[in-house]
Amino acid sequence: MIDIINRRYYNASRKQKEISLNSQRMFFNSVAEQWDTMCVHDPKKINQILDMICIKDGSQVLDVACGTGVLAPFYHARNPHGQMTCVDIAEKMIEVANQKHQFENVTFVAADILEYTPPVKLDLVMLYTCFPHFPDKKGVLQRLSAMLQPGGKICVSHSQSRDEINHLHSAKEEVKEDRLPPAVDVSALMESIGLKVLSCVDNDEMYVIIGQVK
Repeated sequence: MIDIINRRYYNASRKQKEISLNSQRMFFNSVAEQWDTMCVHDPKKINQILDMICIKDGSQVLDVACGTGVLAPFYHARNPHGQMTCVDIAEKMIEVANQKHQFENVTFVAADILEYTPPVKLDLVMLYTCFPHFPDKKGVLQRLSAMLQPGGKICVSHSQSRDEINHLHSAKEEVKEDRLPPAVDVSALMESIGLKVLSCVDNDEMYVIIGQVK
């Protein structure tokens, strides 16, 4: 099961991986200005996901592949005394995010998350609407979970169903191979790297897996 999830990654050459990464960066840069009209998020569902995570005020949070910062206002409302770092590989997405949001405790960074190192240990790593775009899913979970302090959480989530996400991606040449696997498979990946799975939801409304450092 886990091998199937990572087969595409391991079968690809280093050059192919670099081409894929550059293709993704170019695609997301090209749609940054229109992104908020292309992708509409349900605030109620976002709050439901964040309720499941139970973010405590004062937390150190990393938002992976943050796009135009859709979660920034939600983080700020729930974590006004904490620090949120929102990272995206697409520079144009970060430019739009900075134009939209001016929270003192939210920082937007243009960087490859696989090369980014946070200055402190984290309480939460959030992968919202981005997990399909990582070919080495076990590898990214290992790297990001290593950034967490004991008891810290990592959340893979979408406020749409898995079928909806995969259908949307199938219509775009640049991301048609970026598939969202069943949540039980991602739970198995988390457990295989030593995380405790707290929640696993994969239904018609949303997709949420929360893992915790033991």
